[in-house]
Amino acid sequence: MSYAELFTVDADGDVVGGAATVANNHRGAPLLWEWLRATYMPELDPLDLMLGRNLDPFWALVRDERLPVDERVAFATTFDNMIIRREHVPHAAACLRSTAAKIGDMHGGPIHAFYWPDLMLKAIEDDSVLGLAFNQCSANADTWETYDRAKAEADEDYAGDPYNIGRDEGHSLLFKNYPELLPAELPDEGAP
Repeated sequence: MSYAELFTVDADGDVVGGAATVANNHRGAPLLWEWLRATYMPELDPLDLMLGRNLDPFWALVRDERLPVDERVAFATTFDNMIIRREHVPHAAACLRSTAAKIGDMHGGPIHAFYWPDLMLKAIEDDSVLGLAFNQCSANADTWETYDRAKAEADEDYAGDPYNIGRDEGHSLLFKNYPELLPAELPDEGAP
């Protein structure tokens, strides 16, 4: 069965898996997206959402002020290649918890946003953790792994390198991309 995974950013900047997994990735981002669609964009065909068609207006909900901040933060945590700095994890966790409470059970059980807050807060108990990241679906990609063809040709056992936030490009910092979602009392985003 597929799963969603919580990754940590270690002191060297490597994004490392194994912090936590939650089974059945469909109960994660897809159900949160379906709830947001039904609540704020009922005119969007659910099939378009499922197949990833014509979604620019849907992704724009992250900046739509009709949505409370907690829902927009929960939504943004589902975006690919998103990193949450450790000092912002409690805020993101509170937003996920609040959003999960609004949604309640959906299609026979709680969505992943119900589980993530405690797992996120546990992960940052380790003082060496600089931040957190997700892979929302184990079946779609190794989001936080890089692959060097030259290393693979030189070493048949080479299986890839962890993504490094200081070396690799392509990640985003949640509250740097969406500063309007960060409470004034929390520090601005910078590199973790």
